[in-house]
Amino acid sequence: MSGDLDDRLDQHGRRIQTLEGDVATLKLDVSKIGLVLDHHADKAEERHGILSTQQIRMMDLLEEREKDARDYRIRREEIEEEAKIAHRQWIKSLVNPQTIIIILGILAALLGTRVADIQQVAEMVGTPIPAALKSSSE
Repeated sequence: MSGDLDDRLDQHGRRIQTLEGDVATLKLDVSKIGLVLDHHADKAEERHGILSTQQIRMMDLLEEREKDARDYRIRREEIEEEAKIAHRQWIKSLVNPQTIIIILGILAALLGTRVADIQQVAEMVGTPIPAALKSSSE
């Protein structure tokens, strides 16, 4: 019986040693996995930081381009408005009493009226015809 008991104790001892070896191996494997996971987490955090920085730069660039486009559109609209105003002023400058009398004089000359007659009408209206125009039509 005592031999049987010793055999059992030896068997249990060997099993315990095997289990302790397996536990040590398992601890080592878990440590390696933990180290690899930590390394991957550090790399992922670094990549996230790089991508975030790039996205922020891209957003800043897009906002700057949008602002430039908006400024360009505003300047273009202002220039177009100034051109319209200048054109209207030019048209208004053409329509004045002296221009109207000159045009009427040309039309009357085409119909056979003399400049002297038109000069009398122009003087009554208060816008005499320039001397250069009088001398060229006589």
